[in-house]
Amino acid sequence: MKIVVYTMSGAGNIFSVIDNRKYKFSIKELEKYAPLICGYNVSKPTEGLIALNEGDSVNDFIVYFFNPDGSYGAMCGNGARCAVKFAYSRGLITQEFATTFTMANSLYTATIEDNEVTVYFPDPLEIIQEKNIIVNGNTIIGGYINVGSDHFVTEINSHLFSEFPLVEFALPLRYHPDFLPRGVNVNIYTRQEDEVVYMRTYERGVEAETGACGTGAISTALYCALTHNIPSPIRLVPTSGQQLVVGFMNSNKGITDVYLRGGAEILDTFTMEIKQ
Repeated sequence: MKIVVYTMSGAGNIFSVIDNRKYKFSIKELEKYAPLICGYNVSKPTEGLIALNEGDSVNDFIVYFFNPDGSYGAMCGNGARCAVKFAYSRGLITQEFATTFTMANSLYTATIEDNEVTVYFPDPLEIIQEKNIIVNGNTIIGGYINVGSDHFVTEINSHLFSEFPLVEFALPLRYHPDFLPRGVNVNIYTRQEDEVVYMRTYERGVEAETGACGTGAISTALYCALTHNIPSPIRLVPTSGQQLVVGFMNSNKGITDVYLRGGAEILDTFTMEIKQ
């Protein structure tokens, strides 16, 4: 059968998006189709598949997210923001009211204003501020944060930050025994005098550096807040150069009221054949 696929950018995180209200593919089917859809353009593969589904009495819509390898179940912050913008383009929501949706089995709210989408997150599932990892006899100082997708975060003090060999550095961490069986996403960052945080992410499931990562941005921001006392909101610049903003409350109750804000837009659309 033929399906219509949209290509979207969430702060430089590039996704394939389908309106699954029409096709009604199951999660099992989409696990199989995700590598095909994400890899349809061989020269420009996307970094995940977003499937928009019918809502219910609680949700305006429900989102399925798949990594390019077909894995399912993790939250994707920029994918969530793209899903909200896509739902807006389909006429499911308006800019006047907050929207409610489910993704990765959790309930989220979001607002949309022009090209910026803000998604409000539940409190972090787990924060280990000092999660130091031994790789080849060397200790890598960092932290572990899980906001629906789990991340290892560490600072890299290098004036050649953009040229730092992230993939080579990240692979032993991605598959480190401390993070089995799922493995972990790996984020590196460096700070500037104006407190802008520059970051890069190696994403599990994509198995490469991505242009941006929403949950990676949140994890990096929270680690910076706890480690360097950087106040909310924190501005982060990922590899794409398209800024993200992470806000939160940091009190004696811990980290609460987390949100992720940034741009989201439809780039292109095409039709492809799926063999069922």
